[in-house]
Amino acid sequence: MISIQHSAPGIGSKFSLQFQAKIFSHDNPIDLKQHTTEHLKQALEGVSVLVVDDSPDNLLLIKKMLTKSGAIVELAAGGREGLAKAKAGMFAPILMDIQMPEMDGYQVLREILDLGLRAPVIALTAHAMTEDRLKTKEAGFADHVTKPLSFPVLVGTMCAALIKTKPQIDASI
Repeated sequence: MISIQHSAPGIGSKFSLQFQAKIFSHDNPIDLKQHTTEHLKQALEGVSVLVVDDSPDNLLLIKKMLTKSGAIVELAAGGREGLAKAKAGMFAPILMDIQMPEMDGYQVLREILDLGLRAPVIALTAHAMTEDRLKTKEAGFADHVTKPLSFPVLVGTMCAALIKTKPQIDASI
């Protein structure tokens, strides 16, 4: 409902807007409401994660969050370094910034897919619109996490990506 609270010519107007908001869900099988921070602190225990981002601050923040959840975290400061580390290591999942100079996340993902690597790659971006989520999904990203990051959402999304790809990982052994 939109209503005008005050309006005067040459002075301006004041409006109020009321709406009922719903929590957005993008088929994440983990109900984050049921998980406390304590549960999430062990959720990625022993999982090797590659984080690719061109921002040193983002790399440090994400490493702190994922390490807090038990993950073994490898950092890459850009797309080219991320691709080299993805080729050389066993990571599941990979968290990939999609806006980087030289080689963006979409280009790195195409290379990873062309190489036949099976690690789920999660898009990391400030773009949170539905169209952005669809674009990353169509490109082949396993999921989409938006900045600013939330510990429960980041860890929950990483766990969901692992759950969705578990049969593929087991089948290749």
